[in-house]
Order: sequence, then structure tokens, then C-alpha cells
Amino acid sequence: MTPRSRRGPTALHLAREPAWFIIRLAGRAQRCWSRLTSLPRDLQPRYPHSMAATVRAALAYFAMVLAAGFLLGTVRIPFVVPRLGERWAELAEMPIMAIVIFVSAGFVLRRFPAVQTRGRSLVVGFMALALVVGAELALAVAMQSQSLSQFIASRDKVSGSVYLAMLVVFALMPRLRLAHDQTSDVVRSVA
Repeated sequence: MTPRSRRGPTALHLAREPAWFIIRLAGRAQRCWSRLTSLPRDLQPRYPHSMAATVRAALAYFAMVLAAGFLLGTVRIPFVVPRLGERWAELAEMPIMAIVIFVSAGFVLRRFPAVQTRGRSLVVGFMALALVVGAELALAVAMQSQSLSQFIASRDKVSGSVYLAMLVVFALMPRLRLAHDQTSDVVRSVA
């Protein structure tokens, strides 16, 4: 290298150097820039796209439970309601929906590791709850051509209260399932 290159590369100097030198110089500049603009490791978020993962997890949880409820409704309304009545048909559907909620919450926790914290699992549950309640109210108003107050007044007192309890279980299940999975992992590692 010439003495002039000690002060820094010139355009003429760079034109005479091989291409690998220019690529290496660009790589160094990029590494220096990333060091200057990035946070220290202890301040970086654990999962950089965790909010997007939380929203996707809530949408997946909502979609799985809503799809199962829709399929069960297509069986319950034409076949079970005429034989047992609306109250008993809805009450008979609740244990199946509890199993669907339990399995769906476990699937979401395994599929989206970013939500495997206490707070994020609660956020997933309550976001999915808001989506389910919104979807059910929208479908009730649109398909049954009832007003919102008529739909709420038409709910059966017994099956409606069990339904509200199931909504609370639905919202809390990712958090409950997270605690269950963590304790079972500890038991498996000890055994």
C-alpha cells in the first residue's frame, strides 16, 4: 500500500484494489454502524416481534375455538335442540367446548413461544375473548336480525350463566395452561 493509503482510501486507490477489499470495507462499516445503533444485549427485547406473535396467537386461539363452536352449533341446532330443548343442548355442548378450549390453549402456547410468559398469555386470552364476544354479537345481530338488547334478553338464565363462566375460562385458559405445562415440565425433569 502506498503512504497515501494510511490517511484513508481514495477513489483511485479503491479502483486499483480487488473487489474483496471493497466488500470487506463495506462489511466493517455495517458492523460499526450496527454496534453504534443497537441496544446492549441486556436491554434488547427477548423476542423482538413478540407483539405480532401475541396478536397472531390470539387470532389462532380465537379461530380454533370459534370454528369448533360453529361446527358444534351446526349439529346442536338441527339435531339436539328439537330432542332436548335449547337449555339442555347448550349445557351438553359446554364440556366439549371446555376440551376444545383446553387443547387450543395448549396448541397456541406450543406454536407461539413468545407468549409463554404470564402477562402475554393473559393478553392472548383476553384478546381472543374480545374477538369471540364481538363475533358472536355481530353474528347474532346480523343472522338472527335481533337488536343487541333482544339478543341478551333472549339468553337462557341457566345456560347463559354457564356460558359466561365458560367465557371466563376461555380468557384465562392460556395462563392456566401455561402454569400447568410449567409444573408438569418440572415434575418430568425431577423424575
